[in-house]
Amino acid sequence: MRKKEIILIGLLLVLAGCYLYFFKNWEKPHIEITPSFRPPARNSTATLFPVVFTLDQAYALTSLEVVPAETNRPGVVPLPLWHLVAKSNSSPTKVIHYGIPIRGMEPAIARVHPQALTPGVAYRIILTAQNLQGQAVFKTKAIPARN
Repeated sequence: MRKKEIILIGLLLVLAGCYLYFFKNWEKPHIEITPSFRPPARNSTATLFPVVFTLDQAYALTSLEVVPAETNRPGVVPLPLWHLVAKSNSSPTKVIHYGIPIRGMEPAIARVHPQALTPGVAYRIILTAQNLQGQAVFKTKAIPARN
């Protein structure tokens, strides 16, 4: 009887371990970011489709940074093309348009404006909200020439 109980307890522990391994999400919660492109205004002279980032829910962001994706190598610190930080409480935000300020956030360096994006180049957006972080890679698209 004693041997049977030990085997049953061992089997129960193995099954519990399998359950935890296959069905438990061990990932730290993060911000889901979906980049998309919108058509420009009819009278716009833009050469790129405007980039819009949609978040999975509204977050009070503490930091926003857009950097070239190719510079994600050890020892290389990329210069951000757009970098905002919250000086106070930022408004909960669910949609971000590239280059348009977010209420409650300011450029990390005063009077520095977002740089223009280059068509066909991959960029990475990095967002922080309190203890959560999220990032996504996106590639810009050029607007076809109109005849």
